[in-house]
Amino acid sequence: MRPCRESLCDCRVSSVVERARSAVRPVARARRGWHSHRLHKAGVRKHDESAGRRPHGHADFVVRVAAASRRVLILIFSATMDFPFVGAGDASYFEWAEVHVRFTRVPTAAEQKRITADVPPPIGDVTWAGPLLHAASEQGVGRQIRAAYTGSKKSTPKSLVMQNRFAQAGASADARFNAHIEAWLRAAHAIVPILVAYRREDHEAGGTRHSDWHRESVPELPRILKELVAGARAEDGDLAARLVAAAKAAKVKIHPRLARSASSLERSAKEADEAAAEARWARAEAEHQAAIRALVAEARKTKRKPLTGPALEKALAALEKELPAFAKRLRKAEPKTLAAGASKQAIDAVEKALGQQLVPAHRALLSAFDGGVVKGVTIAGTSEGGARGRDELVALSHAYAANERQAWAVTVAIGSGAAGDVLLQARILGKRTNMFLQNGHGGRQLKSSKKLDALLDEMLKSAK
Repeated sequence: MRPCRESLCDCRVSSVVERARSAVRPVARARRGWHSHRLHKAGVRKHDESAGRRPHGHADFVVRVAAASRRVLILIFSATMDFPFVGAGDASYFEWAEVHVRFTRVPTAAEQKRITADVPPPIGDVTWAGPLLHAASEQGVGRQIRAAYTGSKKSTPKSLVMQNRFAQAGASADARFNAHIEAWLRAAHAIVPILVAYRREDHEAGGTRHSDWHRESVPELPRILKELVAGARAEDGDLAARLVAAAKAAKVKIHPRLARSASSLERSAKEADEAAAEARWARAEAEHQAAIRALVAEARKTKRKPLTGPALEKALAALEKELPAFAKRLRKAEPKTLAAGASKQAIDAVEKALGQQLVPAHRALLSAFDGGVVKGVTIAGTSEGGARGRDELVALSHAYAANERQAWAVTVAIGSGAAGDVLLQARILGKRTNMFLQNGHGGRQLKSSKKLDALLDEMLKSAK
């Protein structure tokens, strides 16, 4: 039965369902055993535009299938625009993906939880700023799209390396991801009305083939910009600037005064971001200094059994095989506080605690000497060898080279220089080893090398 001209509600549902079933395509696996689907060109024919009524066109449908009962619940959306979505259509992705959603009001905590619960996995990094939601991906979004929408984990690496940083997921996976974004936005709009949604167009990936939804949205930009400017919320500044650029690209006229106001709002947003970043850095630095003072105090509890005589010479001879220059300089320094080498179990425990693999030369150093102090240079050791606080490898690395999750580098040794602490950091990224001397916490890199031997020798040579 042909759908009525006035409303989908008057159509025979059974005929729509039959056509829907034949056109449904899975796009993503949602939470709690549901599947999200999109119906392409299903159920509604175009009406006569000459009749003076807005045609339904090829309407979008979102279907949720309950896996347990296999019942199909069809939510039919008219092709008329529920809310503006600038950037809607068939988007391609290169390194990043992001969506800005500006709601008409600030969602409650419960509403925020419901909205973020079904965010498409590749853009799961969600931040809120009042009524503005920003959903973004990590770098290398192609691998995340492929993992979420192809149904196969094969050839989808979990970690980011140069080979997959620029990988694209493919047209099919991108289409499923795009459909999931649209379904999520419509569901969010049902919770809290959306003023505007915006998706950045990635020209490096081939751009976006815009849909009617986008084309119907851009004429609304002057009205939306007036509302954003009138609200004078600094957090809306970046979005306002993006919408002005989108209007220009679509050849939608924006009054110069409105464009200037949007630009002023963007400047306010940048100034607010810079001030917030400075405040965060100041807090982080204060916390860091407090942590270092605590580590210095704890280091007083370090108790090592230093090597002397033949045992020291034997350890130096073993070290010469991996670190010849450093071993030679150690002999000249006549070390008196270097502890006996750490066991393999103790070194493995350090790697586990740091979530980092130690470079082979560092393992050789710990096997020969489990920490100690030579000419003011502290070689970090393990807790098994009696090291505590600033002398202990795990604690020192977390204090100087860690984020919220794990250490991003291992602090091999620490000394002092004209501008404060000098750190020897080592890390392995993929198959590459990176080692460098750094001036203080988050400071300037002084020197880098592929050889730990050269940097340890430099530290000891410069020590006073």
